[in-house]
Amino acid sequence: MLRLILRRLLVVVPTLVGVTLVSFALLVLAPPPGGGLASEASRSLFLDLPTFVSADPRDLARDVDAALGATARGLPAPDLGVRGAVLVPLLAPRLAALPAPAQRWALKQLGPSAGRLATEAELVGAGDDLEFWVELYESRRLDFRPSHVRRLVRRLRAGRSRHAAEQLRVLGTYALPELVAALDEEDGADARQRVLTVLTDLSPDAPPARLGVLDARAPEAWREWWFVHRPDFVVFGPIERSLSAVTETRYGKWIARLLTLRLGTSAVDGEAVAGKLVSRGAVTVALATLAAALAFVLAVPLGTLTAVRRDGFADRLVGALGFVLYSLPVVWVGTLLLRAVCGAPGLALFPAGGLFDPALASASLPTRLVDLAWHLAMPVLSLAYPSLIVLSRHQRSAVLNVIRSDYVRTARAKGVPEHRVLREHVLRNALPPVVTLAGLEVPLLVGTSVLVEELFAIPGLGRETVAAVAARDVAWLVAVTAAAAIVGVIGLLFGDLFVALVDPRTRRAGGGRR
Repeated sequence: MLRLILRRLLVVVPTLVGVTLVSFALLVLAPPPGGGLASEASRSLFLDLPTFVSADPRDLARDVDAALGATARGLPAPDLGVRGAVLVPLLAPRLAALPAPAQRWALKQLGPSAGRLATEAELVGAGDDLEFWVELYESRRLDFRPSHVRRLVRRLRAGRSRHAAEQLRVLGTYALPELVAALDEEDGADARQRVLTVLTDLSPDAPPARLGVLDARAPEAWREWWFVHRPDFVVFGPIERSLSAVTETRYGKWIARLLTLRLGTSAVDGEAVAGKLVSRGAVTVALATLAAALAFVLAVPLGTLTAVRRDGFADRLVGALGFVLYSLPVVWVGTLLLRAVCGAPGLALFPAGGLFDPALASASLPTRLVDLAWHLAMPVLSLAYPSLIVLSRHQRSAVLNVIRSDYVRTARAKGVPEHRVLREHVLRNALPPVVTLAGLEVPLLVGTSVLVEELFAIPGLGRETVAAVAARDVAWLVAVTAAAAIVGVIGLLFGDLFVALVDPRTRRAGGGRR
């Protein structure tokens, strides 16, 4: 069994890589939102990066060197002053050695940070800009160390130092990496609010700053903003620079999003895509799994009965009904059930939508479970009936093939009771292909649930995807496509493993000796 699992994993891994490539292709083919590469939405999709390999990965040091090189050649250089005090340790030590054009450009970039770093007396007494910055950096050199910033952030989180926040504000954007990392620490709401307050002061023009420090979405919004804009404020080390040839690409960023579950924020409500995917996905996967389980449990006896009673009344009736039902759209059958047994003008036997009755929120667990089952009955039935028909017909064909086998005729000739023949010889050998097919049904049902969830007002992936399509929420659509494909691969894997448990021959197949 272990060898079978390892063999299947060797197939699953490249399949998942293929899934990421397909999802990435959707991301590449998506039209740039916001009207071009300069928009924040386009940058969040990394449309400004190379596709697979970056010959010259950009970080803060590379941007500064490129700008200084442009000034040396008499070309216009970009304005980097908006990046704030993070430029100080890169430009201030080099000012005296720079040629005049580059020196003027560097002093212009450092200008916005003077008010943070220098006292009012130092600003008033400043003479030459070059001399001012050389002396200021010499007096502040020890402040521009990562270890110093880490100590200040720890004090800020702990609330033990009244001056930690002020000192971090003086260092400006140089403190951004440690402050964003502090958002992942479990220090309580007060500590997080202190960190968010300083972040908002340091980067007031960043989109997360508009949410305010009390908004529950603010921490994830800052993490997402930092994931996108981090190269603007950090200098890569030797190892990271080597790896950035692959990581600082559109595909590399997409893989990083998948591995870290930082899938961006939804354009519909501004919430984190990963959080919504987990909460809504749990509902959809549970709904699809229940539908697949119901279809499988009913299909096996139904298919076996029609095979044993081949060409009889039951076989013809089930075949005719299955043909008619399979031709009906799921949304039509769901609407019919909704109108017939979920309220006016029909019978109100089942709830018309949702998962729970709010009036039973404080009821006992058994009562709430019964209420949940009552709410899910019609949605599960609407999803399950096409799979029931497909699986029952495959079960019928598999049983008919096995019944004609020599070992079945031999067992009957020996006088083995018919129920033992069916249980020990027919069903055991007819189940494997149907189990494999049932594993394929789960991802198909996840896709079909889009219609059923919208129809029965179930808060799953379906309703969220419909809203995302209307809002052109690319981040959500790409994430849900990848998630659905991954669920399909996992469903196939578990289907194969279950077949191995049912049929020992599959465990020996391909394993060398028999």
